[in-house]
Amino acid sequence: MSMFDIDEQGEPEKNREFVLDDDDFFYIQNLIKILEDIPRKAPLSNKEVEGLVKVIYYLEHLPEPTPGLEVSLRITHRFDQEHSYCSIAVEENTITFSEGGTSYSDQTGHDSYDSDLFVLGAGGFRSEKSTSWLYPPLMLWLSSFKDLLSLRFKIEVEDNSRIQLQ
Repeated sequence: MSMFDIDEQGEPEKNREFVLDDDDFFYIQNLIKILEDIPRKAPLSNKEVEGLVKVIYYLEHLPEPTPGLEVSLRITHRFDQEHSYCSIAVEENTITFSEGGTSYSDQTGHDSYDSDLFVLGAGGFRSEKSTSWLYPPLMLWLSSFKDLLSLRFKIEVEDNSRIQLQ
């Protein structure tokens, strides 16, 4: 149970919807198309395909939450001593879009960054961290995600769902 699952009286919330604006829906629809194309770009294991299908299912059913679904999907790219990633984590009442990476050089040593750029919670919770005053964080995340998919990438899936899709 996450922090978004408790109402003002301390009771568990049931079936609260996500509050999404037109831009959110636009970027999420684009993300679904991109996710559907991933199997054509790289061979995936059964676990990776199942996780990908669950994330797509979750996104297609917004603004409704998907009870029992908890999947994290991460796209990573490594080059020399650098590592970059974008991830989307979906839980019953929360969606988190993150990006990060690490680098190493003899001069500066090890450096890393990690940021939850966009977090949505059922019932209206919204947290946005933008690196640009001009572009919304979900647009920036989607652009980074597409960039990583154009490189040699690896997909990582963590699935802690309590349900199986048929």
